[in-house]
Amino acid sequence: MRQAFCAHFELPPSNWAALRIDSLNLIATDIVAGMYGWWKSFEHYSVAGSRPVAVSRDVDVVEAHARKNTTSYVKHPVIGRLDHSGWRLVFKLHARERVQAPQPEPYENARAGGRWGNMGEVPPPAETDIASIDLDAR
Repeated sequence: MRQAFCAHFELPPSNWAALRIDSLNLIATDIVAGMYGWWKSFEHYSVAGSRPVAVSRDVDVVEAHARKNTTSYVKHPVIGRLDHSGWRLVFKLHARERVQAPQPEPYENARAGGRWGNMGEVPPPAETDIASIDLDAR
C-alpha cells in the first residue's frame, strides 16, 4: 500500500518512510515538512483531500512551475505549505506577483470538510485527485 501511495505521489523511495495516509491527506514528518505545492485555483485547493499539481521544498520552484503551466489568471493559482497538520494556504499568484493569501481560513475550513461558502463550483475529481509532480526529483 505504501509503495503504491508513494508512487502515486511520485516520491522517491527514500521518502516513503516519512509518509502515512490520513483521510487522503499527506501528513508530514520532518523529512517532508516544509514542502510547497500549487493548485489551479482556490476551489481546487479547497476540495477535501485534493492534491497539488506539483511540490517542492523551494517555493520559487513551485511558483515557476505554476506560472509555466497557467494560461489565465482569472482563477488565481494558489500555493500551499505542508506542515505537520496538513496543507496551509500561503500565497495566490497574480499575473506579475505572488501575494499573501487573503483570509485563508474559509478555504482551509472547506478543505477540512466544512462549509463551501460562496466559492465557485467544485472542480471535478479528475482535477483534484491527481498525482503530484515532485519537482525536486527532476
